[in-house]
Amino acid sequence: MSTNNAISSSDPQAVEKLMAKLESAKGLQATMKEVNAYWRKFGTCVGAPGITEEQGEKLDSKIATTSYSWEKQPFSSYTLTNNNADIKRMDIRIKELTRKIEVGFSGWAFAGGRAEANTEANRLQIIFDERTPTEMHNAMRHAGFVYS
Repeated sequence: MSTNNAISSSDPQAVEKLMAKLESAKGLQATMKEVNAYWRKFGTCVGAPGITEEQGEKLDSKIATTSYSWEKQPFSSYTLTNNNADIKRMDIRIKELTRKIEVGFSGWAFAGGRAEANTEANRLQIIFDERTPTEMHNAMRHAGFVYS
C-alpha cells in the first residue's frame, strides 16, 4: 500500500512542510552533484562526501553492472534535472501560499449575493440571495462551478 506524501494547500502548516521538503531536495541535489564530481575525479564513489561507504559501494556496483552507455555516473543527468525541477516547483508553490496568507482574501459582495473564501474547504463559494435563473445556472456549471 502506497502512502500519500502530498501537501494540501488547505493544511495550516503547508508552508512549513514545503520548506522542509524543499531543504531536503536542495540537500539531495548538492549531494548528487558532489558524488558525481567525486566519481569523475577518483573513479569510485567510496569516500565521497555526503554518503556512507555502503552507499558508495552500492553506487559503484550499479555503475559497473549497468549496460547503458549513458548511465556511466552515479546519478544520471535526468535525475539531477528532475530534482532541480521539483525544487523550482516547490519554491513557486511556497511563494504562492505565502502570498495567499499575506493577502488574507475574505471575499466581496455583489448585487444579488456575495463571494466568500472558505479556507477550511480550500474553495471559493458564491452565495446568492435567491435562486439563480436557468441561463446563469447553466453558464456557471459550464464554467466549472458546482452547486451544493
